[in-house]
Formats: sequence, C-alpha cells, structure tokens
Amino acid sequence: MDRSVLIPMLAACGAMVASPAYAQVGIANTISNNNAVFTLQDYTGGQLGNGAGATFSVDGFLGPSAMSQAWWWGRVQGSDPREFAISVSNAVSSFAVSKPASGDEFTISYFYNRVVSGGSVPVLRVDLNWRVAGYGLNENNLPYGQLFQTATVTNLTGTGANNPATTFTYNLFNYNDLGVMGPLSESATQINPSTIRFVDGSDPFNRVDYNVQGPNAVMRVTANTGSSRVRSLLTNSTATTLAAGIVGSPGDLEVASQFTFSLAAGQSQSATITLTVPSPGAVALVGLGGLLAFGPRSRRRR
Repeated sequence: MDRSVLIPMLAACGAMVASPAYAQVGIANTISNNNAVFTLQDYTGGQLGNGAGATFSVDGFLGPSAMSQAWWWGRVQGSDPREFAISVSNAVSSFAVSKPASGDEFTISYFYNRVVSGGSVPVLRVDLNWRVAGYGLNENNLPYGQLFQTATVTNLTGTGANNPATTFTYNLFNYNDLGVMGPLSESATQINPSTIRFVDGSDPFNRVDYNVQGPNAVMRVTANTGSSRVRSLLTNSTATTLAAGIVGSPGDLEVASQFTFSLAAGQSQSATITLTVPSPGAVALVGLGGLLAFGPRSRRRR
C-alpha cells in the first residue's frame, strides 16, 4: 500500500477534516411498497455524529415502527484513527440522491475526492441503497414485509493524473436500533450464522430478523446504553473491531455488523442487511393450531 497516496486520500475521505458543517440535509426520503413503508430522516451530525434516524413499518404509513435508526460507518484500515459516519467530509466531496419512479427504493451516493494541483481527483464512492417490499397479510392476518439496506464501496483511485492506483482495506459497519421491545423487554438469539432474531418479551409474535450478507461479516448485539453499546463503539475516538456475540439480552437492544473489504483500484464490494417483519418464526408459531387470537400489537418508537 502506498501510504504517501493513502494518507492524503484519507484526509479527503474524512479522517483529518471531519466536520458537522457538511451535514446531509436533503437525504430525507420515504419509500413504500404495498404495506411496507421506510422513512429516513435528514442527518445533521456529520462524520462524528450518531447517524440518521429512521422508521420501518409493515402496517402502512400510520403503522408502528420496527426501528428508530439505520445508518452506516466506515474506516480505512491502518490509516483512519476511528470510524466515521458515512457523510460528506469536505468542500470537494459531494452526495446525490436518486429515486426511481417505482417509489420503493432510493440511493444516496457519496463521492469522496482529494485536492491535487490544479483541482481534485476521485478517491472513494459509497452508495447507500434502501429498498422495501410489502407482502400484505399472511395466512394468519399478520402484516409482513422486508427492508433491504445495501452499501456498495468503490475504490476510485487510479483514474486521471495525480491519482495513482492504491489498494486498501475498508471496514464497513451497519447499525440498526430496532424497536420490538414491550413491557418485558426484548431478547436476541442467533438462529443461523447470518441471522439474529429479536423477540418482544411480552408478545412472542412481535419479532424481527436481522440478516447479513457480505464479506467477513461479524454481528454484535448490546444494550443501547453505556460506553460499550455498539453505537458508542462506532462514535468514540478509537478504531473498533466488532466482537461477535450477544450481550445484554434480554433488554433494550441494538445491533451492528462489520464487513471487511479488500479493494484494488476500480474494484467495488457490497454488503446487504435484510430486516424481515415479522420473522418467519412468528408465522410458524401462529400456525400452531390457531389457538390464540391476537389484537393489535405495538412496537416501541425510540
């Protein structure tokens, strides 16, 4: 790795010029498909902040939300001193929002550049895509839907003059604060290598599956208070490597995942988080003889 190129490249990407002054007012968006609705709020915290707030309902626009936050962080391994929220970092970087006519997805594209003699050159691109799918009511009259969160990272070095090709390792982090907690709190269980299931302690049919797909994926669940909560690990001043596991369950929980990309010049890699509400387990449980009748269920907004 050519650190003489990489270090000024990182300055362009945020490590040396991170500032709340480049907040992303204008990213707010609402998408829907049938009964599923996702809303991302404007983000004003910059690269050192807590990420954008969000809601996801499978009960339509007025339904209860299964989450209160959804955002991404990144760190170039060996050079960035800490993680940075994906955000515009300086005056020569930018972002753009695109949304197809279907209205069920949108993408925020971040373009990171660095200043060189005579102008600026591209270094890194991060595309954040959100897509919803609503499946209506299942056979047990439970609303059912999914939210897909995909991040694609592209190494743009090696294009044009004063921009030599540079290979680097990029650590990408997803963070979700899910809202399935009732009066008896929520529990989390890893049901397979790529999925953690969150279940309301007072209503076992109020549940969400958090599934990860991407290179070198690691998932961690913690309580959402204190310095060891996963969001605090992403927003403190030191570099974080997530340790796989579930701690603090049952309780008021949050989840993060980490992916490690090795990116040569011109290469892209992606990771996807899929939220499923309710989880398939909820449908299976309801089908056990139809012994219980269920009224409206509520998910806590945080």
